[in-house]
Amino acid sequence: MQEEDLAALADELNADVEAMKPRLHVVDFLGLIAGAVPFVLPPMNTSTSSYSSTTGGGFEVGTKTTKHVDYIALGGGAGAIICAIIGIALIGRMRVRALRFGVFAVLLALGVFQVIRAVLLGPLSAYFFS
Repeated sequence: MQEEDLAALADELNADVEAMKPRLHVVDFLGLIAGAVPFVLPPMNTSTSSYSSTTGGGFEVGTKTTKHVDYIALGGGAGAIICAIIGIALIGRMRVRALRFGVFAVLLALGVFQVIRAVLLGPLSAYFFS
């Protein structure tokens, strides 16, 4: 009888330990990878277009447009944001909801940072560092 009680207690403790383990989903890892890849790949795609014309007075008038966008950071940031949204939708499957909200916050912050870096910091870095 004592052995059965010990076995039941061990099974109960194992179930409690399993319930306490945080479980991450594949979406969490994909979001982290998508948000981290732009840090290691070449940063920027620059395209320049020019237009010039000669006026009636013989003056040459022209415009030059330079556009800097980091498409890798833009895609990685969007992927991290999408994974964060999918991850928060999986909250019912998590036993530790605080972990789910923490992962959501990290992925969302990483994704927003990458999108801002792609759109805003590309032109600023090209302006200040070129």
